[in-house]
Amino acid sequence: MSECCIIIPARLESARLPNKVLLDIAGQTMLQRVWRVACGAKVGSVCIATDNQIIADAANTFGAKVLISGQQDSGTSRIAEVIGQLSFNDNDLVINLQGDEPLMPPEILKALAGFADNQSADAYSVYSRMLEPARIDDPNCVKVVCDSNNNALYFSRSRIPSQRGDETAEYLLHHGIYAYRVGLLKQWSAFSRGPLERAEGLEQLRLLENGKSIAMLEASEMIPAGVDTAEDLLRVREQFA
Repeated sequence: MSECCIIIPARLESARLPNKVLLDIAGQTMLQRVWRVACGAKVGSVCIATDNQIIADAANTFGAKVLISGQQDSGTSRIAEVIGQLSFNDNDLVINLQGDEPLMPPEILKALAGFADNQSADAYSVYSRMLEPARIDDPNCVKVVCDSNNNALYFSRSRIPSQRGDETAEYLLHHGIYAYRVGLLKQWSAFSRGPLERAEGLEQLRLLENGKSIAMLEASEMIPAGVDTAEDLLRVREQFA
């Protein structure tokens, strides 16, 4: 099995919920909660990547390894910048766990690592079947459509596929967790940011626009939503309480 590392990209700025990774959830910061999830998966080392010294200092208080980056336009770009600070081979795996996913089940991280280790795509991610019709048109719920081999064809904040006629469409919810080979991350800076990524605001489209493949794993259990808004934070606090 390839070596694996989970890297949590973390930034202080957030338009909808300022300083969210440092907000308190039942006595611990959100970032510490996410770090504990990553450690609980037991798939390899865990690091936090940030450009902010306040976040770095906070991470040091609970013993996390911190990698310092410059300012970046996405979590993947941040990880791609810092990967050279670690001693990994091009075939080793890096899992990108967002810093606002304190309820991510560790078993999902473990499953993604195993899935990626046995596939030959350029990158790997996770989806689940949407069971709440009211969320289909929610732009905060990213949808994915896949080919017959479960490789991603497209991601969108809009309803995809669009339903015409009588046949019932199935909607797949994309979860923003990724696994990449180190070799792919070393190429990341050469990938252009295309019109689809700019339109949707979805970093994973950079791979598709540059001809790369993303193999999709269906989640084996429910993945609670991450924290984007004050309402999300209240929901998560209630669950931990």
